[in-house]
Amino acid sequence: MELISTKICKTSDIGVNNNLFGGTLLSWMDEAGGAYAGYKCTCPNMITLKIDEVVFKQPVKVKEHIRIYGKI
Repeated sequence: MELISTKICKTSDIGVNNNLFGGTLLSWMDEAGGAYAGYKCTCPNMITLKIDEVVFKQPVKVKEHIRIYGKI
C-alpha cells in the first residue's frame, strides 16, 4: 500500500455530533483514488465507477490526521 493523501480534520468538516462528516471522508477518498489512478496510468481522465463498501469503524475528531492509502 502506498500513501496517497493526508488530510487534517478541521472544524469546518465537523457535523452536529462533533465528528467528521462521512460524505467529506468519501469525497477525500474519491479525490485521492482518482489522483492515484491517474498517476499510475499516466492518464488524467479517471472516474469513480464503483465503491463496494465503506465501513466507518470509529469517529474522526477535529485535529486528527487522516491518511489515505491505495494499491493497484
